[in-house]
Order: sequence, then structure tokens, then C-alpha cells
Amino acid sequence: MDLLLKHNIRSTQARAEIAKLIFSLRKRHFSAEDVLRNLRRKNSKASRASTFRTLKLFYEKGILEAIDLGKGFKIYEVSGNDKHHDHLYCLRCGKIIEFEDKNIEKLQDQACRKKSFKAFKHTLRIVGICKECK
Repeated sequence: MDLLLKHNIRSTQARAEIAKLIFSLRKRHFSAEDVLRNLRRKNSKASRASTFRTLKLFYEKGILEAIDLGKGFKIYEVSGNDKHHDHLYCLRCGKIIEFEDKNIEKLQDQACRKKSFKAFKHTLRIVGICKECK
């Protein structure tokens, strides 16, 4: 697959299947369990361990972004799909709501300037309860 070649990743059947799957998922955010469930539906031979290792590798190579939701649980999204956004995460139902806020971005830029810090990227995750779960 071109994606693996482009990122200098050795191609295996499992990696190619996972790459094809993550780019075809209709869900914007997905967990390793979501990937596994979809692979099983397609009768893939990719193992659980191989799937977790591949997602980690794709994250390390910049193909995926990872959002740590705590206690070792991560969700992923494909990198570079759109402009920067942040996330609201509902503790009850697991819903993830994307949002953009220019004021937050300005405050982060100001904080970096004050500390003479060069930021390359950032992640903001706000944890709480969504309106449907209140």
C-alpha cells in the first residue's frame, strides 16, 4: 500500500488491512477495539497484538493522532484530515465532540510567547458530561 511505503513502514498483510480499514471507517474517532471489531467482520487474520502494535506505529509515524482518555484508553483519528480542533469527552456515554475556539488558540500562543517556548502541536481534551447525559 502506498501509505506504508510513503512512511517507510514494512508492509505486512495485517498492516495493509488495518491501513485500508482506518481510512474507510465512517467514524471520525475510533478505538483499537473498533478496529478489531471491523477486522473480525471482514474475517481478517490480524491478531489483537498486531492491531495494537500497528496503531501505535501509525501514531509514531504521524499517520494517526491519539487522544488519551485516561486509564490507558486511547482513541485515534487520521492525521491531517482538517484544521486543528480540540475535544470534549463525555464520561458517561463516551461521546466525543470536536470544537474550535480562536480565543483558546490565542491564549496558548500567548503562553508560549511568554515562556519563549516553540510549540509544534497541542491537544486539549475537556472531560465532563454532555447535555444528553446531564
